[in-house]
This record gives sequence, C-alpha cells and structure tokens, in this order.
Amino acid sequence: HDWEAWGNEHTLAAGMQFYYNHSPREDQRGASRDADSGITTAYSERDLTYGSFFVENKFTFGRLSITPGFRMELINQDVTTENFSATTGAKINGRSKSKFDPQPLFGLGIAYDMDHETQLYANVSQSYRTTIFTESLVVPTAGGDVFTSDAEPNSGWSYEIGYRGQPKSWINWDSSLFLIDLDNKFGGTVTNAGLVELKNVGRTVNYGWD
Repeated sequence: HDWEAWGNEHTLAAGMQFYYNHSPREDQRGASRDADSGITTAYSERDLTYGSFFVENKFTFGRLSITPGFRMELINQDVTTENFSATTGAKINGRSKSKFDPQPLFGLGIAYDMDHETQLYANVSQSYRTTIFTESLVVPTAGGDVFTSDAEPNSGWSYEIGYRGQPKSWINWDSSLFLIDLDNKFGGTVTNAGLVELKNVGRTVNYGWD
C-alpha cells in the first residue's frame, strides 16, 4: 500500500503464511539385506503446524529510504513414537511430545541513492533456526532408546554495509562487508534419565567481504 506524508510517498507491505504437514514414519527390518519389508521396529506420527505474519514500511525522504520490519514465526511440532522389538515385534516403549516455538524477528534497512545509478546501503536483521523432528522431539534410535531435547532455537543477527550500482540495464555490481553473529548453536549430546538430549553449545561470529 503506497501512502503519502511529509511530502514523500511511502510503501507499506504485509503478509501471512500458514502451513501444515503430516508425515508419519515407519521403520522396518527385513529378514535379508535385500528385503523391502519386515518387522516394524519403530513407528512415528509427526505433525508440524506453522504460521507467520510480517509487516514492514519503506519510508522515503528524497534520496534516503528507511525500512523497519517485523515478522512473527509460530511453529508447533507434535510427535508420538512407538518402538518395537526387531526380533519379535513386541512393543518396547512409546512416548509423545509437543514443542511450540514462537519467534519474533526484527530488521532495519537503510539506503541512500547516489549519483550515477549507485546506492549506499546498510541493514541489520534477526534470524533463527528451530530444532527439527530429529533434534527436538521423540524419534526412534537403535535398541529402542528415545532421543529427545529441550534445546532452544538458534538465534542470530546479521549486519551488512555496502555499495552497489547498475551503470547499464544489462549489468550491475554490489560490494559489501558483513558480520553474522549466531548464538545457542546446536552441538553435542548428554544422557539424562536414559534419554539422549541435544544441547545448545555456544556462539559463532562470521564476517567477511562480498
């Protein structure tokens, strides 16, 4: 939506997304190496419900533009797993778990139009990576054990400053410095009450020139 204020035209953008996935999984062990079926050793019911919405506005003041933005991510995972004996097919154990990760994300972009079809720009934005089924919930492992975790999602901030241009319609160039700061990275496991847990282990900082 374009709107006018302070003698300039500005642009508001917003949107939403919804996604649902049902992905059951069955593990079987055949009597021979080339068998394509056999005794069920594990069965999982896995459901993922995802929703997000975002809003951002590009404020324009002559050659300068400032764009703040916000995005809300909502992820819910449900898993029920049963483990069975590979020799008799008898049930060994079963477990269910749900995990809900709400994640707000923020960002800010700034650009200044120079002469000769070039532009200075800078931006900062927040990112994250949530755990997946095999990291955050209940999955079968060898011997009928259960793998679970309460690890927090990875979180991060990305920073960039650069200079770009398009001298001709068929060519453009872009050069920038960047820094990516990631926290709560996944790595390493510990055994707690018979369950193997994925842990958050630390932070990494990556920087360079594109």
